[in-house]
Amino acid sequence: WPAAKMGWICGRVKHVYPLHTDSDDKMNFQIIIQNVAEHDSLEDALDETPPHGGGNQDGHLELHVYFKGKWAEKCQFLKKDYTVMLKGLLRVDKPDQEDSQMNNSFQFKLIAEDTNQGICVRCICDGTTVSVASETLDGFQVPQIVPSRKRKVPSSAHQGTPIIYSKLSELVPQDLDERLAYNVYGVITSYSYPRQSKGKDCSTLLTIIDESGSFLDLVLFFSEASSPRIRRVGDIIRIHRMGVVTYNGKLQGNKTAGTAFLLFDGVAAAADG
Repeated sequence: WPAAKMGWICGRVKHVYPLHTDSDDKMNFQIIIQNVAEHDSLEDALDETPPHGGGNQDGHLELHVYFKGKWAEKCQFLKKDYTVMLKGLLRVDKPDQEDSQMNNSFQFKLIAEDTNQGICVRCICDGTTVSVASETLDGFQVPQIVPSRKRKVPSSAHQGTPIIYSKLSELVPQDLDERLAYNVYGVITSYSYPRQSKGKDCSTLLTIIDESGSFLDLVLFFSEASSPRIRRVGDIIRIHRMGVVTYNGKLQGNKTAGTAFLLFDGVAAAADG
């Protein structure tokens, strides 16, 4: 059957099947992911528009993902409601006849096998990003993720006062006031390079997603020297004291007087496992 490698896709885990051995005595782990962005954002990543998954009442696209061999063993930490980003999986347009667990309305599946190169699986849960790639698969240790509602990180700058990080789904519009601002982590899904604004600063536009499955557009104004230098989609950004406003009916993150950010290389995170 025709197969093609996929670019980055992003979704929320809707269902997880138990780890099992298939008819070829190969370990097999299966999940269904559901589109968590705009209705057509996941479809745009595909080379043609697939049908919607059966039983999906809200109309979001669903995809059936197969992890085989070592990938099955290493990815069994994925749970329902986790946000996942996948790259390099093979798209097979027709399901196997023996795939009895797959709904007939799924016209294709995504597969990660040991023989495939260039695969990366990134999971976001409770402010923690876990990544595994083809190059790091053998040495990857299955993590134990313990969810908690709030993630607190000690801050030496505040003499031990914990910094509370908010999920993007929890944000509400605030005045651009440092005392009311948010601290967040997110994975970058799109971005622009710094551009000169009408004033003296440069503007950088980016969109992030976190473990809640929510997206947020950011407009950050910094001097040219201080502007974020994002290298690629999948990099991680930590932002402290971010303001939130409503713009054109959507939430938007903005720089306040005390906003600071830190970028993490997504490729390096994947290599570290």
